[in-house]
Amino acid sequence: MKWNLISNLLASAVATVRQGLAASAVVTSDNGAMVHAEHTVTIDRPAVDVFAYLADATNDRYWRAGIISIESTSETAAHGATYKQVIRGPGGAHIAGDFTITEYQPDQVLGFEVTVGPVRPTGRFALVALGPARTVVTFTMDVTPTGGMRLMSKMIARELDAEVAHLDDFKKVLEQV
Repeated sequence: MKWNLISNLLASAVATVRQGLAASAVVTSDNGAMVHAEHTVTIDRPAVDVFAYLADATNDRYWRAGIISIESTSETAAHGATYKQVIRGPGGAHIAGDFTITEYQPDQVLGFEVTVGPVRPTGRFALVALGPARTVVTFTMDVTPTGGMRLMSKMIARELDAEVAHLDDFKKVLEQV
């Protein structure tokens, strides 16, 4: 009972802090505009289950809208794993969005980098266990548009916001499994 109270207080504090943060930002530096998006949810599942579901990127089709196809293209499911992905773009166009797993710390961190496509962000899922059956997940995405894409930074920010917001759908799917 004491653990549940502490867990609930910590989850509430994390949620309160997160609510005060902007979902996305376009930050201008000497090198151009860097776009950042972030979203956090608390999931009523153990970190081991949350990580396992995220680490199998073929599950993305169940919680990320716009995925037309996704498949593993490597033998590993850990650091260095690669995936071929086709997503629905503007006007329904099919856009390649292949990616590689760049960080893999079981039950804690899963990072990726998009390697094919017109915009190539990096992304990261950070997990914090709140006791044996609750996990806070923060999904961040960053990209520094180059060339003509720099003129589209605000549109890219909206797209990244929409992408990290799918974490709400992830929560719904995982809590029903």
